[in-house]
Amino acid sequence: MRLFFKYIGNFKATFYTEWDDKIIYYPAFRLTKSQNVPRPWVTVAADPKYLPLGTVVYIPEFRNSPNFGFFEIEDIGSKIIGNRLDIYINDVRLAQNTQNVSVYVVGKKNRR
Repeated sequence: MRLFFKYIGNFKATFYTEWDDKIIYYPAFRLTKSQNVPRPWVTVAADPKYLPLGTVVYIPEFRNSPNFGFFEIEDIGSKIIGNRLDIYINDVRLAQNTQNVSVYVVGKKNRR
């Protein structure tokens, strides 16, 4: 993997759903910091000092997930500091898990 993507280290991966820490009556409660609706197994919240919005990452531990291990940094969180990732999923039971993962930067998504 290091031949194709830039390895940036080990991160602690947690999971979140649309019901975590949101005020459901707020009109934009489903929007990420990048103003997109979060997509399961694609949207990730990260510390912008480590991974800025729009960065595409590959996590080999999730290569068998629906996105084949590719994620996009679309959100930030007040508790997501340092080498932590918060992956959006729509299964509340899975959202309680944590995992240590290897993270590779694929590139930056082009914004229009």
